[in-house]
Amino acid sequence: MREHLLRDGSRYILVPPERSWLDISTFEQLCRQSHSHIKSGASDEALICLQAADRLYTGDLFEDIPADYADNTEHDWCWSKRYWLRDMFFKVQRDAARIHRERQDFSTALAHCQKALAIDPLCEIAHEEAMRVFRAQGRREAIDRQYKLYRDSLRHFDDRPQSAWLRQVYRELADAG
Repeated sequence: MREHLLRDGSRYILVPPERSWLDISTFEQLCRQSHSHIKSGASDEALICLQAADRLYTGDLFEDIPADYADNTEHDWCWSKRYWLRDMFFKVQRDAARIHRERQDFSTALAHCQKALAIDPLCEIAHEEAMRVFRAQGRREAIDRQYKLYRDSLRHFDDRPQSAWLRQVYRELADAG
């Protein structure tokens, strides 16, 4: 075990044995590959990567560790990685939803949005994509309802100001309907 844990000053670094499979590394690789496929217009390949990444993300990194030990930006030993991975998960959901929306598979697209919103009711990219799905369906009332859900979530969970960017997206989508 000692050969797999190195000390670097006051930090410890995990050095897995050769040919070890780490879900985090695979998740990151799948996210990068899906992004490359999306940029090149290969949506089938992107969707394969996104689905695999979606299956790998089973929750926050070290979510079973009490917040006192992990959610501390001052003693950041996993906080930044935890939130970076969560952000990547939200982008996986958004990108998968977008591909399904473009294929007019609206129920699957909305399921991806809901998956992100179940973890973070304030996830702006999931609210945006859900509104875009409703626009593609011609459902103006659903666009209004989704934006209201976003605003209600802000008041309930955070009470921060509304995103000017999301407000603009809402206006554009609502006006187009």
